[in-house]
Amino acid sequence: ARRLVTPGQRVLVAVSGGADSMCLLHLFMRSARELGVTISVAHFEHGIRGEESLRDASFVEHYCSSAGIPFFLASSKVKSSARINKENLQAEARRARYAFFFDLMAVHGYDRLATAHNAGDQAEELLMRLVRGADLPGLSAIAWSRPDGVIRPLLAFERRRIVAHLRNWDVPWREDSSNKDLHYSRNRMRNQVIPLLEEAFNPCVIATLARTAERIREERELVESMALALLGDSSPWEGVSLERLVKEPRVLRRHLYRLCLGMCGASMEDVGTRHLEAIDNLVTRGRVGSSLDVCGPVVVRKGYARLFFESSARHGHGTLKALEVHGPGLYDLGDAGSLQISVVSDLKETCLDRGRVHGRPLFIDLEKVPFPWQVRGRLPGDRFTPLGSHCSRKLKGFLAGRKVNRCLRSFIPLIIKGSEIVGVAGFEVAEGARIHGTVSRAAKVVWSPRAFLAGYMGDGDQGLGFVYKLDQAG
Repeated sequence: ARRLVTPGQRVLVAVSGGADSMCLLHLFMRSARELGVTISVAHFEHGIRGEESLRDASFVEHYCSSAGIPFFLASSKVKSSARINKENLQAEARRARYAFFFDLMAVHGYDRLATAHNAGDQAEELLMRLVRGADLPGLSAIAWSRPDGVIRPLLAFERRRIVAHLRNWDVPWREDSSNKDLHYSRNRMRNQVIPLLEEAFNPCVIATLARTAERIREERELVESMALALLGDSSPWEGVSLERLVKEPRVLRRHLYRLCLGMCGASMEDVGTRHLEAIDNLVTRGRVGSSLDVCGPVVVRKGYARLFFESSARHGHGTLKALEVHGPGLYDLGDAGSLQISVVSDLKETCLDRGRVHGRPLFIDLEKVPFPWQVRGRLPGDRFTPLGSHCSRKLKGFLAGRKVNRCLRSFIPLIIKGSEIVGVAGFEVAEGARIHGTVSRAAKVVWSPRAFLAGYMGDGDQGLGFVYKLDQAG
């Protein structure tokens, strides 16, 4: 089983009312006690399909009410906002839907957002990216989990098994008529291309493509770790050795360029093959002093011995957007990702010593460390008293002991009260801010690093797996 949730976590399940999301909800209902998690449901009504869409919302709300599950509903006129934002309808619907989900996570302190992507979605995504053109990161398609807390527990299962499970347990679901609209390229892939591939080439093509995407993801992670090693103890803005770069395979160089661009604030969605090829041409053929503007604020400059990645968005020693924290909410950290802060009063013993590994929350005693706080990146000379210690130590040594690459340390958010570091987000709470025994209020702090950082900050998902079985009927 994949380790997507841990005991004590609160899971927000995104439910549209369709077969996939109803299956996901039913599995969580059956497994919540065993997993030690609590669940709630969120439904977003896009206002696209008129009365049908409203009936879907009513259906999910009634199902949750009957089962005694907390339910959240939001509605929006996505067509209007798509015109205003000059965005296509599906992209705008997704943006609005996830904004609602993440707001709920921040305000109510949910640890995970479960969505119902399945093996068919994985196969479709891989084929869509392949026919449009994609490199290794693009072809690795949909991830089981993301740094921002999104999990996809059904990613290994095909639609036929999902429907068989629902029928076996008499779980109702709704059909979305827009899924048959061939105006959308995704529906053409699902309803025309994949059935043709199943009939003419491989009846198990969905499972085959899903496995392929998973293997590509594993290979991508290996190559990216090798690329990061090329930086050594340097950072992109301190420069990468040109002598070493030209000796490495071209494919490894391209992955390094991508990572460096991400560290300097470039949007990974905007970084394409043409950008990476242009940087490689600068490395192998460009003159000393030549530079490239890449993906907005990032400038790549060729020096005598090093290749520099520079960003006008960077200020001071770190790469973290500093800010004031006056209470619960979702805080944008710029290049470093986001920080979700919520107030909790029902703390279990399992929470008291968590926060030692990236991806797990810190719990800070609000009686000892009340708001407001400051959040910033590291500064020279920073010191920190780790959990269980009575002596401060250099933050530099603490992070080195956690095997955090030097070039990534400036992205880690530090929670500051007065002049003291009371927490290193994603890693550890300070001894003076820890929870002792029963407290009335505590703050839960969850750091969601940007995707390019998450793989190199440790793995916070090593808890109990999501234990479930889909019935073999059908």
